[in-house]
Amino acid sequence: MKKNIVIVMICLLLPIMEIWGHAENINSDDIELQYHASCEDSPDGLHLMSLVGRGFLYQEDGSGKIQKKLIENGNTFRCEYCGHYLICTGRPQLGWSVADYLTGGDMYFKGMLYNSIFEFRTDRSTTYYTSDNTIEGYRFK
Repeated sequence: MKKNIVIVMICLLLPIMEIWGHAENINSDDIELQYHASCEDSPDGLHLMSLVGRGFLYQEDGSGKIQKKLIENGNTFRCEYCGHYLICTGRPQLGWSVADYLTGGDMYFKGMLYNSIFEFRTDRSTTYYTSDNTIEGYRFK
């Protein structure tokens, strides 16, 4: 985890320090970082994601007020090794696409709405999307 943070920090500082060519032309508003963690508790470094229920993902403002619903009745997965969450609209456990998703690095667990129905919050206004049936760093079962 610390290694990932150091790598992200270096990537953020290099353009500022103008070590890379044309760094002065980078618009920081156009840069989107996507977090895909490795699992330090897993023998192979991958999150082993098991379906644990359904879930809702809401965008919230700085005061905690809901701005909009990003994922409604999505699939909620949890890593069997470290407890890391992922919510998506696809069914990767069946070999189908992940579709719209967000990981625990970009959201937090707010609570349970009902038995096996999870609520997550984020300050992001959009989710990620992939038509693949996996995401780097994750294995679905």
